[in-house]
Amino acid sequence: MQVTFIQTSDALFYYPMLLETSKTVREFCIRNGISYQQFVGTKRGHMPWHSTYNRIYMLKEMLDRGYEGWVFYMDADAYIVDLDFDLRAYLSDKGQYGGIFAGYINNVIHDINAGGFAVNLSHPAGKGLVIDYFNAVEAIADADFDRSIYWDGEIRNDQHLLMVILEDYARTIDLASTFLFERTNQSHVNNGPFIRQHLRTMHADFATRVGSISDDVATVMNGATPHFADGPGIYIPASHPRVLAGVGDKGPFGIVSRGEVGGLIYGPYMRLAAGDYIVRIYGETGDSKRYKITSDVCAARGERAFSRSKTVLPARMKGVLAEHHVSLDEDVDDLEVRLFDQGSVDLRVHAVQLMKVSGATPHLA
Repeated sequence: MQVTFIQTSDALFYYPMLLETSKTVREFCIRNGISYQQFVGTKRGHMPWHSTYNRIYMLKEMLDRGYEGWVFYMDADAYIVDLDFDLRAYLSDKGQYGGIFAGYINNVIHDINAGGFAVNLSHPAGKGLVIDYFNAVEAIADADFDRSIYWDGEIRNDQHLLMVILEDYARTIDLASTFLFERTNQSHVNNGPFIRQHLRTMHADFATRVGSISDDVATVMNGATPHFADGPGIYIPASHPRVLAGVGDKGPFGIVSRGEVGGLIYGPYMRLAAGDYIVRIYGETGDSKRYKITSDVCAARGERAFSRSKTVLPARMKGVLAEHHVSLDEDVDDLEVRLFDQGSVDLRVHAVQLMKVSGATPHLA
């Protein structure tokens, strides 16, 4: 199972807003080793507001690719206010739901704010919802869609389409046991302790709204350390099939330890040209007092060691778990990066990165 956050906007007016709010979403995703996707433009239609339907097409595309896991959708005016929110704990007991919504507007369970919601594409109800949402927008005739000028009134807007589907579900299924409806303004998928949204009705004009969002985002991001200033190099997420799990399990937040002693990750057995490199292992620690790890960079299944180190990590840290400076005198065909765990609980690896030394700045002394 995976977790992905998605956002979208038109390329003209809401894009500057998206640039601001996405700072917080990207930061949260980087810290937690989860995916982020963004689309700018319109997938159907001509008007800038037609981009509000992008979410439907993005969800359907993910479903068609065989994506399994949670997808959190956030409008361009929504941002993450709590970068330390424990999303793993929040989702740990939500697997029985096909989606999560901020509902109960006007005290009606399926009267929702569609500016932020989550869909579980590992659940039949979540998959069915996306299919029905897609079929609903596709049922709008091209001529009507193309001729529409106003967001509200000429064709069914994105929010109305979703509400009608949920209203129809309410007649045929036990809605509350199939989908989770949190109270509006107390939700974890829209306005609440985790995510905030600046609605049009909250501001006098568009410029004030953008400025207020920018100020709030700056407050949230205050003190956040820039990531990946050196560029991507060769960045391999732990979800990659060539990053292998030993005494750990692959999940939506990386490879997590099982409390056993041994190799937590190994691989990717890749070809790397001769040269000088910085090799980093990204991840996070849990609540234990300290985490003892050993890591190395090697070839020939460990017979050729280029660098090896032992590290004691503190609790609740996120970022670089280990860093190696490696010099290769010749090309290597089976380079491997390994991390050995001493029985830690909730040690997670998010990714492995290899950077050419030229221009790369060490993250660890």
